[in-house]
Amino acid sequence: MIQATVRWRYGGTTEVNEPHELEDAIDRLLHQLRTEEFEEPDDEHTRVSLSRGDFAIEIQVSGRVTFADLSRYSELYLRDVPDATLRQLLIDLANERYEAVRDAGWLPRDELPPYERDFYRQ
Repeated sequence: MIQATVRWRYGGTTEVNEPHELEDAIDRLLHQLRTEEFEEPDDEHTRVSLSRGDFAIEIQVSGRVTFADLSRYSELYLRDVPDATLRQLLIDLANERYEAVRDAGWLPRDELPPYERDFYRQ
């Protein structure tokens, strides 16, 4: 059983317990990052996330990806992660493969490459 929590871009959460639910949730998360619900870009609702236990990955439409260890109040970052890599990070987190997630090249915020454009927003 997976037992991950997904937080959607426009509100609400979903508990994910099965592998097929995880795949569907990740597809929906990626779709929400790339798709605006309204005619004007929504700059208020810009994040989605997946968490398991004390760990979470939050993705913003800007392209900043945050890995949070909630037990230590620590965060590390990536920028402009391709969909396939992002998908694998979320799968690894949901399946408690924390070392695989930690080994993804995360950086402290002050070492993150600068923002250039909204990477996920189309």
